[in-house]
Amino acid sequence: VENGKPFPDPYLIAARRLQLSPGRCAVFEDAPAGVAAARAAGVVTVIGVGAAAAEADITVAVDDLRGVHFDGSRLDIKGAS
Repeated sequence: VENGKPFPDPYLIAARRLQLSPGRCAVFEDAPAGVAAARAAGVVTVIGVGAAAAEADITVAVDDLRGVHFDGSRLDIKGAS
């Protein structure tokens, strides 16, 4: 991408390649700059991973990805706060 995080470009390109609107995507981020990029792209669901992301504008926080499962249609997050 021309502009990396905290610009929204990485997430806008990913959503376009998936043929989805950013609002239908979920993003996992471990850094405030990544959370800002996702929000700027229009992503509604931002899962903060780890302590650094937990202080940003996230939807839910997890310590790590062990409790995260996606079956292709449903995202299940155990241990979220």
